[in-house]
Amino acid sequence: MSGMKKIVLMLVAIAVVIVLMFALSVRNGGDNGSTGKQSKVTLAASKNPWTSLALIADAKGFFTDEGLDLSIAYQDGGRYCMDALVAKSVEFATIVEVNVSYLGFTGNKNVTVIGSIVESTSTGIIGRRSAGIENAGDLRGKTLAFSPGTGSELYALRFLEKHGIKPEEVKMRKMQPNVIQGAMVAKEVDAACTWDPFIENSRRSLGDDAITFFDPEVYLGYMHIAVRRNWATEHREEVKAFLRAVKRAGEFVAANPSEAQAIVAEKVAMNLDLVKSIWPLFSFGLSMDPTNGTETAEGVAALIKASNPDFTDKPMTDYSQYFDDQYFIEAFQE
Repeated sequence: MSGMKKIVLMLVAIAVVIVLMFALSVRNGGDNGSTGKQSKVTLAASKNPWTSLALIADAKGFFTDEGLDLSIAYQDGGRYCMDALVAKSVEFATIVEVNVSYLGFTGNKNVTVIGSIVESTSTGIIGRRSAGIENAGDLRGKTLAFSPGTGSELYALRFLEKHGIKPEEVKMRKMQPNVIQGAMVAKEVDAACTWDPFIENSRRSLGDDAITFFDPEVYLGYMHIAVRRNWATEHREEVKAFLRAVKRAGEFVAANPSEAQAIVAEKVAMNLDLVKSIWPLFSFGLSMDPTNGTETAEGVAALIKASNPDFTDKPMTDYSQYFDDQYFIEAFQE
């Protein structure tokens, strides 16, 4: 055999080996251990530090590592994320407990919480001193903005109740969270119940005229991950993959807080110094406590019935049906 033929045969053999190795890698999902076939899913989330773990998992490629081709549909708040989930335009949604409480009155039992990603004390009330607000009692007779169906509505009701103020003694004004800052600066409202970064942005704009009321005893907020029950039953692997990716994000935050803050600042289009200033108000990490979730949702529902005439006659539901830890357990037993 001539030297040229030997070289040709050697090159052919090398090419065959490369092709076989590539095929094996694709079949095994590459180095990350996934199936190699990415499942397309969409997450409804707000551009807010509350959703940091999901945003970080996306930025660091953790969803991809777990075999998910995830896209994010940004919404103005948990209420709208819930709407997107119910409307079947997304598979996963970041929501808060008040969203679950309101859903319970609709009769829709096809939504379930599969995990919680943050515990937060960032909800509060910001007022203007120039409107005569120096303490909680000064809210009587004032215009208080809030976002209905969100944690801000819950905080407002509980805060007023704690300080002996009846809702009818305050001029409650419904307002989207992203326009509250402008309304405060323009003096369209005297105070607003919302969450950070909206409170901190408003405080910076108002300067010395701002006064804030934070009370963790009034409201400790939780951001949950929710899915549609029937979809999750048919896509168990995707649900577990999502949870594993988010858990990795929580571990990343604990080990790399500065990098995590930078990622969130870029993802939510916030100044890094603003993210750092409100970061201590959030406790990040994936968890699942069906009992706590149920009790919290029930408490919120009872408050809604007592304070909102439109819900007074609506029957309470069994809120335990909205919290399911089976996926959480399976995801980390494997």
